[in-house]
Amino acid sequence: MALTFAEFVAQIEQRHGLSPAKRKTTVGRLQQLQKAGLSKGTGRGHKTTYDAGDIDRMSEVLHLIDEGVSPAFALRRANGDTTKALDYLR
Repeated sequence: MALTFAEFVAQIEQRHGLSPAKRKTTVGRLQQLQKAGLSKGTGRGHKTTYDAGDIDRMSEVLHLIDEGVSPAFALRRANGDTTKALDYLR
């Protein structure tokens, strides 16, 4: 299953109960997370397709952020870092 960015956004909105009326906010939030290192091959001039794994990773990050975890830590977790949050404070 290869999705375009618009289809990817629609899947995230559906999964998290986000309003399509606030799509501009959702797109901005997703793009910021992509620039911070969540997605592969994003940027100007790079047409990217998304799959179920990308949707799962983004959903995990958004869930963690909604629960109060910092975006930086949520991104590290989604990218495979298994260090506990308290280990960063030492």
